[in-house]
Amino acid sequence: MKSLIKIYFKYMALAIIIIFMFIMLQMVIIIRAGVQMGEISRVPSDGKYSISRIAEEVEIDEKGSIANDSDIKSLIAQGGGEFAFMLDENGKITWEYNLSDEMNHSYTPAQVASFSKWYLNGFPVSAWEKDGMLFVIGYPKNSIWKYNIVQSMSDMSTMFKMTGLSIFGAFIFIVVLVILFGFMYYRKMRVISDGVRDMAKGKSVFISKKSGLDEIALCINEASKKLQCQRQAIEKRDEARAEWINAVSHDIRTPLSLVMGYSELIELNSENAGIVKEKAVLIKEQSMKIKKLIEDLNLASKLEYSMQPLRNEDIPLAWAIRKAAAERFNVIDESSLGLYKLNINISDEFERFKIRGDKQLMLRAFDNLIGNSIRHNPNGCEIYITAKIEKNAVYINFSDSGRGIPKEIADVVNFNKASSNHVMGLIIVKKIITAHNGKMSIGKGISIKFHVGENDFYTEV
Repeated sequence: MKSLIKIYFKYMALAIIIIFMFIMLQMVIIIRAGVQMGEISRVPSDGKYSISRIAEEVEIDEKGSIANDSDIKSLIAQGGGEFAFMLDENGKITWEYNLSDEMNHSYTPAQVASFSKWYLNGFPVSAWEKDGMLFVIGYPKNSIWKYNIVQSMSDMSTMFKMTGLSIFGAFIFIVVLVILFGFMYYRKMRVISDGVRDMAKGKSVFISKKSGLDEIALCINEASKKLQCQRQAIEKRDEARAEWINAVSHDIRTPLSLVMGYSELIELNSENAGIVKEKAVLIKEQSMKIKKLIEDLNLASKLEYSMQPLRNEDIPLAWAIRKAAAERFNVIDESSLGLYKLNINISDEFERFKIRGDKQLMLRAFDNLIGNSIRHNPNGCEIYITAKIEKNAVYINFSDSGRGIPKEIADVVNFNKASSNHVMGLIIVKKIITAHNGKMSIGKGISIKFHVGENDFYTEV
């Protein structure tokens, strides 16, 4: 759910950034278009600046006419002017360029005031004072928009405020729409996310097509149906396998008991020769191994399919480690006892904690791990057991100074790989630890980890 919320906020942030970038892009385009229009237009965008520049070049003679007539006409043509003329203080034309007959006349002060701000016979014009004379340039019709907008300052201020508010309001409106539509899609995606989560937990999932994501909903529904069918098939297969293991184990026990019984009778019979007794002892020992393998196989099967009920009680882990070590060393032959040295290092915090679990299974797990070091190091070794609590977790490590556990066997246990090697003892230990909500891994040694307080798993003494 948290990842889905992150996606939602990322979507909103991205949408807002896109809106802002779109607005900035439009502003850049408008500014660029305005600059480009000014560069390619033959008509100056600022008539007063154009006429002032030309007026600076004007040289007026004694008659009020322009002495450098050809130069000024050339500048006017280059600036996009249609016509031009010069008026004296009485409104009479003293010089003209390309002026039509209907405009070639004297102008009253009122007419001058009118066309200097607006248009002259539909032509946009610009006027500039030059040595007491009025210099006028006219541009082609519909080439320049030339109207004065008169507005009070209060109205202009209000207009700018309203424009700013409208832009800000439009931005907020768009953001609200983005959030609203994003939330709508978030709700739809949450349905999909919940469905996928339930499907991962093995639950049956059906998502209505009304969610708005018909194709995805259909795919999830079909996947859920297939997974349920596969789960049912696997459960039936596992149940059949467990029943088969139980039945075979039961059928083997009876003849195995007879073999063990007769081998013991042969061993105890004083009339039998020494070699016969030795063979009887060998048969008995191998029968005991077969019996233990059957028991291990049954226990592994029951733990894997949760068929082994845990007889839960408070178990001091420190006590369980010491008891398992003591019982294992008690059964070692006196001739071999000196070959093994046990080092147990338990922290004070570890001593004060108990685990809620099956005492016999936990003792068996620890016994298997200690026995594993002894069994695979017949020439002797030092066995190290460390137990501590760090960062709300319990750590137990079993290791020895012997040849260690081969990598292929470690991979079988760590990654549940198939193998022809006999690793039933380690597999049973891992299943026991897993049944108690712990984790076991094989590296330099065998590490076991439990989380303190997880599901009230630990209680302080």
